[in-house]
Amino acid sequence: MSHVALPTLDKPVESAMVGRWFRLRIAGLLLAAASIASVLYENQARAFTWFLLAVSTVAWPLFARDLALRSRDPQRSEVRSLLVDSMLGGFWIAIMQFNLLPSVALSVMVICDKIVAGGKLLSARGFAVQVAACILTMAIRGFAFSPMTTM
Repeated sequence: MSHVALPTLDKPVESAMVGRWFRLRIAGLLLAAASIASVLYENQARAFTWFLLAVSTVAWPLFARDLALRSRDPQRSEVRSLLVDSMLGGFWIAIMQFNLLPSVALSVMVICDKIVAGGKLLSARGFAVQVAACILTMAIRGFAFSPMTTM
């Protein structure tokens, strides 16, 4: 038995909400990681890029859950985490050099969870964050455009 206790929320409803978003985030990131990994493999990505994929797939969901569980306002914390998800989506789209099929799939997944969580306004904010992260990543790494998706 572990001696580490996770913080508990005052309201079981909030705890259930955090758990639900955690499971959805893990599922979405694992699906996204599979398509991102295929592009990284094809592009012979460096070890550091693979490390970043592992961190964004495994460590980020755990960190986001912990932030929400410790927050005074778990719902607001989850909204911020959803926007970070959008930022990660924009980052990976630029890293994949806009490989068409994985980029579209990732973008749609990232936007759909915002529609479910907060409607048009949150999805518009998420899309703006995604585009900004994509542009920033291109500014840092240089513009690389390779939209061809292979089998």
